Amino acid sequence: MFGLRRRAQAIRVPEKATTSLSLRWRVMLLAMSMVAMVVVLMAVAVYAVVSAA
Repeated sequence: MFGLRRRAQAIRVPEKATTSLSLRWRVMLLAMSMVAMVVVLMAVAVYAVVSAA
């Protein structure tokens, strides 16, 4: 996860020409996708534990 954040910062630096709004949207979408992946993984883990019990 930390590698993804470092990569995002590396991509962010050269693109100073883009508007800050699109940059903000990109960062927010990246964060939301990471949160969604964690939620899905937790749901699968809970389902596996409940079904095994």
